[in-house]
Amino acid sequence: MDLKIYNDPSQSTLKIVEDRLVIHLNPYLIRNKMKRQVQEDKEFILVEDGQHQGSIVNIEERSGKFAYIDFTLTCEGYKLSNGDPLTIKAGMSDSLSPSSMLGEFLTRMGLDMTPGKTLDFDLLLGKPVSYLTSQKVVGDKSYNEVIRKTIKPLV
Repeated sequence: MDLKIYNDPSQSTLKIVEDRLVIHLNPYLIRNKMKRQVQEDKEFILVEDGQHQGSIVNIEERSGKFAYIDFTLTCEGYKLSNGDPLTIKAGMSDSLSPSSMLGEFLTRMGLDMTPGKTLDFDLLLGKPVSYLTSQKVVGDKSYNEVIRKTIKPLV
C-alpha cells in the first residue's frame, strides 16, 4: 500500500502509528456534493400593512449560523392563483426560556413555560391567530414581515 504523507497542515494526512493507520482529515477540505434542481419562482402577494387573521399550518426548525423555529401562518382574505391560501412565515430564535421571544409567544398561545417542562409544539398546529404585518424592503424587493410580538391566539 502506498501512503502519501503531507507535511502541510492544511492537507489531510495518513500515517502509521504503532502499526495502525491513522487518518487525519482536514474538515475544511471535506466537501459535500450539493446538487439542487432549479424551481420556478413562487407566487408572491404583498399584503397590506396591519392586522391579519389566520392559523398556524406548519412549524419547522431552520439552522444556519443561528437556529430558528419558523411558524407558517395563513393570511385570511388572500389566496394564490391556484386557490391555496397565502402563507407567511414568522421565524424566532430557538432559545427557549420564559423571557425569550419564543417563550413569550408560547405563553401567549397558552403553553406552560415552567422551566424543565418539555413542550409539544404540534399542539399549536391549526390554532387560529391574529397578527400584524408590515412591508419590509430589502434592496429592490419588498417582503411581508410578521411583527412577531403581535402573534396571539384568536378567542
